Amino acid sequence: MTGIEIDENEVHPALKPHQKAAVVWSVRGGRRGVFARFGLGKTVIQLEYCRIITEKLGGRALIVMPLNVKPEFISDAETILGMDAPPYTRS
Repeated sequence: MTGIEIDENEVHPALKPHQKAAVVWSVRGGRRGVFARFGLGKTVIQLEYCRIITEKLGGRALIVMPLNVKPEFISDAETILGMDAPPYTRS
């Protein structure tokens, strides 16, 4: 366990129960991977994990992904989580 403890109420209310559980589990464990099936919301889980970690500990977060997944991340961040679009970095 290298992460931090959070309460499920700290997770964005738009997430479904299994997504909230995955975020709490990931934040508590620290270095964990969420290997969920297609359609279970890995994008919002990753975005919410990064939001919580950077708010609590500071710094920045990096998500590495194929370029064709970028529009989904931007859309989910803006429409589901109400976040600004995550910046895209090429190098």
